[in-house]
Amino acid sequence: MSYIFFNHYAANLVRRTIKQINAERRSKIKITLKQRGLLQALALRYLLFASQGKPGPLLDAVVKDHISKGAPQEIVPRLREKLDEFIKSERFKHIVEFGSKFEEILDKHGITGYTRHHYYIFANKVFRACREFPKSDRWEGIITQVAYYTAYHNLDEEILKRIAQLVNKYYDLVMEGA
Repeated sequence: MSYIFFNHYAANLVRRTIKQINAERRSKIKITLKQRGLLQALALRYLLFASQGKPGPLLDAVVKDHISKGAPQEIVPRLREKLDEFIKSERFKHIVEFGSKFEEILDKHGITGYTRHHYYIFANKVFRACREFPKSDRWEGIITQVAYYTAYHNLDEEILKRIAQLVNKYYDLVMEGA
């Protein structure tokens, strides 16, 4: 479930890498939307594999796979440096911890299969509410999502509230200063 934070960071790391390379060069790197998408997919997969403790050779395979699909070779090494740097950060540790706690909540309540995906979608909605609402008004926006998912998706209100509190807490830990 860490991917709700990794999605955000993958896009940011790609954007920062391209910006940094462009600042060092006289001409801008021109990449297509497909290439940007491949770079973001590479970054996301790289972060997910690293969060699962996958060994270096597997990460190398992920990089080679995305290069073979058309990810710009001139950007990938720099992006990988930024990814490796991020993996050593406190934010990354918080994101991995969040993922474990999220899965723990679902496992504890026996949430499996298709229903589990509704809770993942809900967590993404809470993340979005955290981004859109100022901290003082955030909980009102989140409670609206809880009510909606309880009424229209028939999900357990208490589990939704626990997930909402977890996302809200880790949003502040992970996104502060991002």
